[in-house]
Amino acid sequence: LASSYIEAPFPSSVVVGQFNNALFAQRDGDDEYASSIFVPAPLELKRHLSVAKKALDEQRYSEAVIQLGELLAGRGEAGEAVMQDYFIGKVGEPAGTQMSLKEEALRLIGSMPPKGRELYELQFGAEARALLDQGIQNGDVDALTQVARRYFHTKAGNEASYLLGRYEMDMDHPLAAGMALQRLVDYSPESNRFEPELSVLLATCWARAGLTEKAAEVIERLRQRSGGAITIAGEKRALPSTGEEALAWLDKINGSRTEIASNSAFQWAMFRGNASRTARSNGGTPLLNSRWRLPTANDPADEHVLREIADDYTKEGVAAIPSLQPLVVDGTVLMRSPRRLIGVDFRTGKRVWEWPHSNDLSLQPTDSRAVNTGNSASRRNELSQRVWEDTPYGQMSSDGRAAFFLDDLGGTAASARSVRVMPFGAFRQNMAFPNSTNSMVALDLARQGYLKWRVGGESGLDEPKLAGAFFLGAPLPLMNRLYCLAEVNAEIRLIVLDADTGRLEWSQQLAYLENRVITADQLRRLAGASPSFADGVLICPTAAGAIVAIDASTRSLRWGYVYQTSQPMINRFGGFQPHNSGSKSQEFGERWVDGTATIANGCVLITPVESDEFYCVDLLTGQAKWEPKKRGNLLFVGCVHEGNAVMIGKR
Repeated sequence: LASSYIEAPFPSSVVVGQFNNALFAQRDGDDEYASSIFVPAPLELKRHLSVAKKALDEQRYSEAVIQLGELLAGRGEAGEAVMQDYFIGKVGEPAGTQMSLKEEALRLIGSMPPKGRELYELQFGAEARALLDQGIQNGDVDALTQVARRYFHTKAGNEASYLLGRYEMDMDHPLAAGMALQRLVDYSPESNRFEPELSVLLATCWARAGLTEKAAEVIERLRQRSGGAITIAGEKRALPSTGEEALAWLDKINGSRTEIASNSAFQWAMFRGNASRTARSNGGTPLLNSRWRLPTANDPADEHVLREIADDYTKEGVAAIPSLQPLVVDGTVLMRSPRRLIGVDFRTGKRVWEWPHSNDLSLQPTDSRAVNTGNSASRRNELSQRVWEDTPYGQMSSDGRAAFFLDDLGGTAASARSVRVMPFGAFRQNMAFPNSTNSMVALDLARQGYLKWRVGGESGLDEPKLAGAFFLGAPLPLMNRLYCLAEVNAEIRLIVLDADTGRLEWSQQLAYLENRVITADQLRRLAGASPSFADGVLICPTAAGAIVAIDASTRSLRWGYVYQTSQPMINRFGGFQPHNSGSKSQEFGERWVDGTATIANGCVLITPVESDEFYCVDLLTGQAKWEPKKRGNLLFVGCVHEGNAVMIGKR
């Protein structure tokens, strides 16, 4: 990934292109937009930081401890805002170099002399120890995470961070483990009490994550500190003196590695198969004979219109890739029609259940006679949008127990009427009418699509805290939680829900979009946005000129990357802000068709639908791995294979 990609014109021929491996910062012209899209920290939180810095300068450590401790523990007068994290780095610094508010608070506590750290332990140590002991007793990883996040610089906080690193390693997440352990090394002056095991484990994490140079550096620093030898299991062992010897030494003391996880999927429970969006299918050899076939639409008239649209796309040379993405979960195929979600038996092709179950007129198929009326053009546009362009509608996800998807999406035609007049004076909901809110639905698969919960909309439904939310895409199921992106009060936020109940657990602001409401932004509405995840890092696209990385365990911002877009952006004061506005059209078939981030080999591949360029950044730092490349005729990332990104494009 650091040096090459493969371009595959759709559907044939292969060309290999080489890239420079240098690092590139954000380019000139992104600074002003970065200042408008990233939410500034509230004055109350900035005050905590400034008062603490002044107290440290004056050696008033007790005051500094209170200010910084309350900031990290989520206390204070700022309400919900104190639970959030914010970028505070200088605008215009390279991507990934801006420090977040809470990371700066951690750094300041760690920089205090022993007297200050002792005061911090006295203030917060007992509370942290009680929470840690309870978490260990109950086997509660969430409790360990909470201690490490809120009370990192206490003895209990250090122990929690170390235990989390070991836990991630046991789960075969070496990069996530390395991040947790490196945090100890970088920020905790007390990390020596975990040596030499900490350094050996950290080096093992980096080596297994493919970061061999970092692994060798850790072993070299350990060798210099320890006099060239350490004791392991009661036996004194000499430490290697070169990088190559360090890797061999790690293999020797750790034994041969057993692969406990596979990237191949036996089910297809989310878009692109897994959280990093890189799953490989275990399917067999493709056969020419179909086992069964179901129409996309329930109504013969709609099916006829869909065939006409597909034929027109072919004649016009449009690379029309459907937005409807079926899933396969425990023998059930989940597929969306233009108005329903259908559960199909994988073996027989029989429809087992449909949702919604009601016979509401607004949900019924179009009367065949309406195709020949003045509504036919409108219906054609509705079907074309739903089946080919509406990514949030077409994508779903599942945790194996429930299906999660979006409803009440509406369309994008701002001039459309909310209802349509049907033959004989009947009225029907117009799905092309734009909605300012929508809902997320969970259906129980074991009970044939029984409704478990529904959140969002104007009232919040089963979770009042989500009133007014517009979910941007299908949620990402991870460890009994759902990670979703939503627009709430002109902010794009990461929303984390309990998968069983739909209750809000926590949220984090990502971007600020005043004067760019979703109902007025057709491209962003249709493109959608869903997070990706690998090695402890959540990658959150915004479809608004920026992408944000979040450390899932500490709930802190890691980096934000701003890129050039192909359409004018609107700044927070309501004015248009040209942002590479002279580039290609954003019409369907002439842009990236999938803006979901792909994570592989410690890199994040970004194909934003609002940009005409292709980006690759480092997963941990957000720094560019190569100079942005023009999209050309490319459409989406096909896969990552043996270190190469396989790109699919039209002829």
